[in-house]
Amino acid sequence: MVNKDKIFEPLLYKIAESYRAQRDSYYKIAALAKKQGQIKDQKEITVFTEIASEKEQLFEEIAERNIYLKKAKEDIIKALKIEEFTISALRENLDTPATNELLDVLVETGDAIKELEKSEKENEENLKKILKLS
Repeated sequence: MVNKDKIFEPLLYKIAESYRAQRDSYYKIAALAKKQGQIKDQKEITVFTEIASEKEQLFEEIAERNIYLKKAKEDIIKALKIEEFTISALRENLDTPATNELLDVLVETGDAIKELEKSEKENEENLKKILKLS
C-alpha cells in the first residue's frame, strides 16, 4: 500500500515554503509602510509614491504565490477527499511533521499581516496629516 504521508509531505513543505515567502513579503511591506510613516511633509511626497510602488510590486508577488497556493490546496482537498484545507483536516488524514511546520508558518504569516495592518493604519493617519485632510 502507498504511504500517503510520503506522497503529500513534499507538497506540504512546498506550501509552507510559499507561505514563508508570503510572510517575508508582508514584513517587507510593513517595513516600507513604516518608512512612509516617517515622511513629514508634502515635499517628500515623491518618496512616498516611490515606496508605494515598491509595496505594490511586493503585493503582486504575493498575488502570484496565492495562485500557486490555491491550486496546491485544491489538489490536496481533492486527493484527500476533505471538505476544506485546514490543519485539523490535514492532521486527520496525514501523519507528517510537515503539517506542524505549515501550522507554524501560517501563524507567523498571520502575525506579519497584523503588523502590516497596524503599519498601514498609522501610515494612513500620517498621510492625512501631511495632506492636511485630518
